[in-house]
Amino acid sequence: WVRKDGTPFDRLHGMKASALLGPKAAAALFKGAPRSLEEVLNEAERPEGRPAGFALKASVELRVATKTRRYSSPDVVGMIEGSDPALKQEYVALMGHADHIGIEPTGTGDRINNGALDNGAGVATLLEVARAFTTSTARPKRSVLIVANTAEEKGLLGAESFANNPPVPIDRIVAAIDLDMPLLLYDFTDAVAYGAGHSTVERAFQAAGAQMGVTLSPDPMPEQTIFVRFDHYAMAK
Repeated sequence: WVRKDGTPFDRLHGMKASALLGPKAAAALFKGAPRSLEEVLNEAERPEGRPAGFALKASVELRVATKTRRYSSPDVVGMIEGSDPALKQEYVALMGHADHIGIEPTGTGDRINNGALDNGAGVATLLEVARAFTTSTARPKRSVLIVANTAEEKGLLGAESFANNPPVPIDRIVAAIDLDMPLLLYDFTDAVAYGAGHSTVERAFQAAGAQMGVTLSPDPMPEQTIFVRFDHYAMAK
């Protein structure tokens, strides 16, 4: 994303390269090392295993060619004013990314990757929540920002831009709730709010779920680090 002075934000501070190695190539890097790759992996499999690092004799050279282009893709933001004279100066950001992964370069027929679940379903939910807020007689006390982010699939770029250039003072945004790929495929009795345990909004989720007979369950796969892979993480940072 582009800063206010027109320069692109680069979290890597310059182009860096990375690579994934298969077992054969990875083992070759350990040639002449104090321990083989197999020994290191076996140690890592043990319950107490945390292999200590050591220097490798082998070295690797990576070469990367890159090009850049300017591309404009807007975040779309709406605001529903709160009903409480004091609390309406605070904002809850409801977010959902509107992008998917573009168009297939080859093939016949419709080559658009529409992303019905990821994240058409999330944006549809976002819009329906906005409609409910604006048509209900009970308006929210705090103001609500309805945010359709762009470029989520390219690294949360739209959310990063929103978090660093918010339309309201950042310290007035008291919560950010991201709707990404809700799997509304069956009648469910529990839900997972990724990252809710990191803040006091967990209690609000529990109370809201209780009204609908839905319990809040803990993250069933914390090793997947899902919390840091969605647009709300830009706001958490």
